[in-house]
Amino acid sequence: MVMVWFILGLYILALFSGTLSRLLTEQLGLGGARYMDEAILLLLLLVVGLLVLRRGRLPTSPIYAFLLLFSLLGWLTSLLQRVPADVALLGFLLATKPLVIYLAYHSLPLDEATAARLLAGLDKLFITLTIAAVAYSLLFEQLLHVNLLPGVAPGQIRFGLTPARSFFVHPSPFTSMMTLAAFYHFGRLLQMKRPHSLLLLALAAGGVILGTRIKALFLLPVGILVIYALASMRQGHLKVKNALLGTLLVVVCLVFVGLFANLLQDVLLTRLSEESANVRSQLLRYALVINAESSGLGAGWGTYGSAISALYHYSSYYYRFGLSELYGGSLTNPSFLTDQWWSWYLGETGYLGTAVFLFTLLLIMAQLAHIAAYWRDRRPALAALAYTAVAALVYGVVAGYAGAYLTSAPIGYYIMSLAGLVCALHRALARDRINRMKPTPVNPVFSSHA
Repeated sequence: MVMVWFILGLYILALFSGTLSRLLTEQLGLGGARYMDEAILLLLLLVVGLLVLRRGRLPTSPIYAFLLLFSLLGWLTSLLQRVPADVALLGFLLATKPLVIYLAYHSLPLDEATAARLLAGLDKLFITLTIAAVAYSLLFEQLLHVNLLPGVAPGQIRFGLTPARSFFVHPSPFTSMMTLAAFYHFGRLLQMKRPHSLLLLALAAGGVILGTRIKALFLLPVGILVIYALASMRQGHLKVKNALLGTLLVVVCLVFVGLFANLLQDVLLTRLSEESANVRSQLLRYALVINAESSGLGAGWGTYGSAISALYHYSSYYYRFGLSELYGGSLTNPSFLTDQWWSWYLGETGYLGTAVFLFTLLLIMAQLAHIAAYWRDRRPALAALAYTAVAALVYGVVAGYAGAYLTSAPIGYYIMSLAGLVCALHRALARDRINRMKPTPVNPVFSSHA
């Protein structure tokens, strides 16, 4: 039971890490509170390390080999580009953070009872999060027009709505977590066939709309379509009924995406234009230039598109490409320089390193899809969580054009930890299931042949 509360406690702490960090920093002047995300990760690694040492065995995973390959490629590039050691080290730790979180949760030594309690606890967590986050936003932001918690000021009004952030510091984490919750409730709806899951799905989708983030509005139907496709496949075959429903869902998704693309066409044209002064667009453009100049190896750890290159050691690449002259890209205001995951990984690790990282994520998705198929009829709750983890990874990668969602809290922590936790739950439940299926050995004393 202690393990269950520890894991759920970390999830809750990660959920409120941004808000707590701002409260402690702004109200109490505790500068160290800004490193709360790193403190959560260190606590997780410490506890998992102690548990693994106690068990004396580390679960095997091919992801270790890919993490090593990704790391070696990044360090090779950093040496060739002569990146300062401190910058390279911090950049390395930040870039490998997603896979470290995944492996930490993957390594959790769980038994069947703990796994069952964790599944039940996570269900309560997602239900509570959905209801509380949307209710807080409706009451304080939409009705009273005030938010009592620290965070960014309301942004540009879209669709007649002021972007909501609920009890988060920014609309992006709010909509991202609501998107993740919607994935979870849709997975539960398909697997468990419970009516309240449909209501919770609608509530979470309403939260996504309240946040008015373009990426979340686009990727919510995409993730739902991915989950439906995985849940509909049975031993490589698709039933006619499911195929028809899937086609209808695709049409609805395309209409949904097309509607918002039409409503937001001015924003999209501004950001995607080659002459755009938008930092995100220019970051990606010059990341490709860096790859052309470095034969696809990149600029090295901590030098481009990361928090290290913007806040710790302002990169010379920003002066060279004129990004320092753009709003949100200057030395005094570098806030938009960390808003592009694709630019970050392409710029620092090159085509080769980014390809290795993406292949690693694809391998994790394949494992999760296999786990979902295995438990679809045996333990539907675990299958629903596996579907959620796959859709969350798709969201994290595709939304990388407008943010570093695989590394920023709380969404990055949830995306990678859920993927690793599903593997740990599968390992625990499958092991106990196999042990129960083994025949009980007969004591020779009571055997008829004695």
